[in-house]
Amino acid sequence: MPPAAVYVLEKMAHGFGRTGRAAGGGFYDHPAGSAASLWPGLEQFERPAVGLTDDDCVDRILFAQVIEALSTLADGLIEDPAELDRSARAAGFPGASGVTGFVEARGRASFTTRCAELASRFGERFAVSPDALKRLPGNA
Repeated sequence: MPPAAVYVLEKMAHGFGRTGRAAGGGFYDHPAGSAASLWPGLEQFERPAVGLTDDDCVDRILFAQVIEALSTLADGLIEDPAELDRSARAAGFPGASGVTGFVEARGRASFTTRCAELASRFGERFAVSPDALKRLPGNA
């Protein structure tokens, strides 16, 4: 469970005594004779919205898959980039050229730059390993 979720649950239970319906309420209020409604105190847990473009959404989905797949090269779980591509295509990765083709189509420099941008905005899960990139075709 993500740390932010644990924080909310602990704050609800221990900070506000809202452990559920039997204890008088949790995330919902249960007024007698009325339908349940969200507890208004939940507003304090609201975070500001993160502005996402369509490209951000697409890249977050695709880059997360590519970076994770590339990590198998860096970790030595898969030795041959062609095998990585076959596996990715078999698992439904879009495009005919697979993971390595995705990187090459974007250009390595552009791919690496976009990974850094995503990592700075959305977390280290978007950081790509230089070791993985060294294992791609075209590095002699």
